[in-house]
Amino acid sequence: MGNKVKPTKLQKATLEIIKENPDIPLGKAMITAGYAENTSRSPNQKLVESKGMAVAIEEWREKLRGRGLGEGKLLDKYEQWLDAKKSVSAIKTSRDATADSTDFIEVDDYPTQLKAGEWIREELGVKPKDVNISFNFNQIANKQRDEYKI
Repeated sequence: MGNKVKPTKLQKATLEIIKENPDIPLGKAMITAGYAENTSRSPNQKLVESKGMAVAIEEWREKLRGRGLGEGKLLDKYEQWLDAKKSVSAIKTSRDATADSTDFIEVDDYPTQLKAGEWIREELGVKPKDVNISFNFNQIANKQRDEYKI
């Protein structure tokens, strides 16, 4: 078997910071992990496009898959969230009853549906989260997997 590239400690630390704080700018995550400020100014070139980071992301994806959290599960969840409903109370007045009674009805849960749509757009890269850099694990991992045959 050939020489397998392994992620560096800084790459792993940066990935952990990103997993814990998905909204953090990539350059800031790199500095927090211990990269030099100068290096953090070129995160795509210095981190995202590196083979070590591709390996680190793929290792993380494998851990998720091992726990049943692969793409299929995520797609199922997105579908569930896009069709989300919630129960709300509805006052029902009966001519025969002396008092009003409360029933519950199912209605669309628009906040959940809108948030799911936002997540999907971000995942597809349709709407970048940040003007500077949109860090998308799937896009990077797929590109690197193809390029480095991992």
